Amino acid sequence: MSDARLLAVEAVESHVRAFFEGHSVEVVVCDLGPERREVLPGLRVLVVGPGPRSDSWAYVTRRVLGRDGEGRSWA
Repeated sequence: MSDARLLAVEAVESHVRAFFEGHSVEVVVCDLGPERREVLPGLRVLVVGPGPRSDSWAYVTRRVLGRDGEGRSWA
């Protein structure tokens, strides 16, 4: 992973952890098999447990598009 991609991934995870401060946050690697791996490289899901901001679970998908980290994607 390029330095720019790594910085983008770290920025998204840092934002989620800061927003959900006081919640447990687990990073889950989603290996959907070789065909999907090509389409969705580096797909991760941040699983956020209940806590002070919300008593519900939240699931944040994280992947980085582009060779240089541009096009950050999260939902």
